Amino acid sequence: MTVNYFIKCPTCNTITRMRTPAGYIYKTPVRIHCGKCNTLLTGEFVSDNEKEKAYYTPNNCEEVKPQAFDYFGEASGEMICNKIEPIHAEGDDIFLPPMDKVSPIFDFMQSTTDVDRTRFINYACYLQRLSTTWDKERIKYDLYLSEKNDLLLSKYSEAAKNIDCEMDTDLDAYQYVYRSLFYDLGGVFQKNKLLKLFREINHHMSHMNLHALYDYLSELNRTDSLKKIETKLFSIAYDFHSVSNYLIPAIGLLYYNTDTIDKTIFGISTCSFDDLKEFYQNTYERLLDCCEIIVGLDNIENRGDYSTFTSKLTMHNFRTQRKGNRINYLHSSEFFVKAFDLPINSGSLRNAIGHSDYKYDGIKQIISYPQKDGSDIMLNSYLIDVALECSKMLRSTLLLIFVTYELIRYNHRTDNSTMPMHSIIYKNVRSQSLCPCGSRRKYIHCCKSIIHVDKKSNTNFDYPMEADFCMSDNFERMKP
Repeated sequence: MTVNYFIKCPTCNTITRMRTPAGYIYKTPVRIHCGKCNTLLTGEFVSDNEKEKAYYTPNNCEEVKPQAFDYFGEASGEMICNKIEPIHAEGDDIFLPPMDKVSPIFDFMQSTTDVDRTRFINYACYLQRLSTTWDKERIKYDLYLSEKNDLLLSKYSEAAKNIDCEMDTDLDAYQYVYRSLFYDLGGVFQKNKLLKLFREINHHMSHMNLHALYDYLSELNRTDSLKKIETKLFSIAYDFHSVSNYLIPAIGLLYYNTDTIDKTIFGISTCSFDDLKEFYQNTYERLLDCCEIIVGLDNIENRGDYSTFTSKLTMHNFRTQRKGNRINYLHSSEFFVKAFDLPINSGSLRNAIGHSDYKYDGIKQIISYPQKDGSDIMLNSYLIDVALECSKMLRSTLLLIFVTYELIRYNHRTDNSTMPMHSIIYKNVRSQSLCPCGSRRKYIHCCKSIIHVDKKSNTNFDYPMEADFCMSDNFERMKP
């Protein structure tokens, strides 16, 4: 079912005809710009699948009866869509879009696998629901960061059982909080790719020079750097939930081949640039603050010491580098930097945001800003690119959180005793291989007897089936 509706701009009274396919997410933001005066027009679209109703609710504009219109466009809370455009001919049926304006959401539905489509839609629905309960859900993270583990253990003992966590010790509390965080952010990856990266990070760390690793941990603890990094990574997760509904279409693009998208025609309708710029800026800055552990681990793995770089740089010098200069050390093909995969081409836009030196065309969804080198060259970025970079930074954040989790786990280790991990980490581990738990004993003599790896293990990273229908069977339902 596709809903057509007409909205009047409160500034210039221009009429825009919109269409929105009824989606899977219950409520999504609609934030588009008037084609004539560029005023931001805001509202929400509700897809009530239980009552089989879908409708638009305006905020700062007015919904009017079907009538002659000057512009038309599309909105989707789940995928990219057609931008606002002026009508090209008079006499068009006011309820029908031009024949060449097929929604790109249908291309997405047809070009991705059932597994990926289902995971993305379920995660999108999960994010929307989480955004409405975040003040309550964040309590466990607040308790952990404030080191109130006694309250965390008592309050969340039952909830922890749902993700195979016991809640008896401080180590259990840390495991529960991090597993919850992996779940909250994990939908930015296809499941198999996420679990593969987790296993690879664990494998590299469990085969690392242990003496060099503990030297680095000692330095991180001495400077309180690990705790500071952890706090900044949690703050990114906190901020994400304030913009998650804006970013859902961009997260969907992570499951999709973006090379085929014509960005002059297609954009996103869930946000404007002002909705994202602060998250974009702050997340990048925080990730550059936290990337020390990435280069430190690459130094250990490739050069035997956390402070030995390929150049004459030391870790002390790296820490005193300006954030913009730290990017120069994130071009490496070494494992941890490559897995971190932070977008590195955004210095000019970040600088422009910091100095409010940009112009945003909300109709074309283009940000114009000067090149950072002080020249007169102007650069352009599409809103869809900024949203996509925000989503990719979430991927970098999640992998950095897992690295932090591994480092804290080694901090808890006092000897070579067994320290069981989530069962998904043990998939395909051979009996004679080093145990993933970090004991440096063989798997057969360590965790193998107490870990049960089966198909059910992977379901811990699945999201609730929010829609009560199969996506492949209901593709026709969404067509206009």
